[in-house]
Amino acid sequence: MKSTSCLLIISLVGLVLVQGLPSNRKLLAEELSITWMEGTPYAPLEIAVGDTVTWTWSMGSPHDVSTATAADSCTDLTPISGDPVEEGTYSQTFDTAGTYFFACSVGDHCDEADHAVSWKLGVTYPTLNIPSGDSVTWSWDGGVPHNVASAPGAGRCDDLQVLSDALSTEGNFSKTFDSAGTYYFACEVDVHCQDGMQITIQVS
Repeated sequence: MKSTSCLLIISLVGLVLVQGLPSNRKLLAEELSITWMEGTPYAPLEIAVGDTVTWTWSMGSPHDVSTATAADSCTDLTPISGDPVEEGTYSQTFDTAGTYFFACSVGDHCDEADHAVSWKLGVTYPTLNIPSGDSVTWSWDGGVPHNVASAPGAGRCDDLQVLSDALSTEGNFSKTFDSAGTYYFACEVDVHCQDGMQITIQVS
């Protein structure tokens, strides 16, 4: 599966974006621990330079941690945690700011993706390219209500059709894309769409 400033974006694929944050800015240890498993949409995780991230898994299915060349890329994976094992841990300290990608190289864990979108204001979402059959999960929290709606086109905030459940300050919504095409989504709340809370998903 696919799944950090570190960003974990895809189930069993991790995108790690390490930002040059102040050296005294540290996350709690539990915030730097990733439970590595299939079927989990990993929300973005932002860390500071010098932080250490630990992956752990113990669900009976063998996994490893491998570097990937890009988000959603399951080619040219390079294992860094050793041979796949059913129960294990792997830690990495990030000393340089940048974006890092990780995946599980076992079987088709990387290809079977549930793509995670951390749904919030203040983010410019690039087009998400996925193969047909993959799922996308939007998740949000932080006290500001959001929802997920289909939109008629890129940059369009008219005629939004709400797809997610009742408006909430914390929630998630998942959709599986079985047909190739271009799909547009936005938050329908207030002027969130006009403020840029939109994403285009290209399904091949």
